[in-house]
Amino acid sequence: MHEQQTETSTPETGPEHALETDVAPAIWVGSLADYNAGRLHGSWIDAHQRPEQLYTAIEQVLATSPEAAETGLPSEEWGIFDYEGFGTYRLGEYEDIGRVALLASGIVEWGPAFAAWVDDNREPERIELFQDAYLGHYVSLSAYGDYLTTENGIEEQLDRCIDTAWLRAYVTFDSDQLVHDLQAGGDVYTVDDGDGGIWIFDGHV
Repeated sequence: MHEQQTETSTPETGPEHALETDVAPAIWVGSLADYNAGRLHGSWIDAHQRPEQLYTAIEQVLATSPEAAETGLPSEEWGIFDYEGFGTYRLGEYEDIGRVALLASGIVEWGPAFAAWVDDNREPERIELFQDAYLGHYVSLSAYGDYLTTENGIEEQLDRCIDTAWLRAYVTFDSDQLVHDLQAGGDVYTVDDGDGGIWIFDGHV
């Protein structure tokens, strides 16, 4: 219903910057007056819009309130009763619409990793640093280590330093220890994606 196309790449060729998802951010907004009267009245709204557009869509929901039609009183209060496509971020019933729009825009561009970053960095000045901090999505920390090994040509460097074939066969690079040390030292930090993988962020941003 809410489809979004994303591109991914494997850890062997580089980080995945848009985690697989085919669900575009959307919110289900309902009239509180109707809810309090024992009925559900609301609508799914595409969240990838400017805040003023979201408010217009919400006003359209309230304008068709059955409770308002029956009582003659305007339906002015609303809540976000359901949502989808926001990754690990949990929207509140009265979430700020500006934040909803910001999240949706970032998720459409970057995938759910953006929602994970906002969840950990809620201050506006921190949210703006996402692109500087995001290092990619990987199936595991070890996969990130493999990527760093390939990206930095470490095996080729070892080949040049050790040109004796039989000796080279006994020399290996411990990429698992590398990423363990990076994480332990605060150089990178990880966030579970809820599906077995991880997002990795620069710990110094």
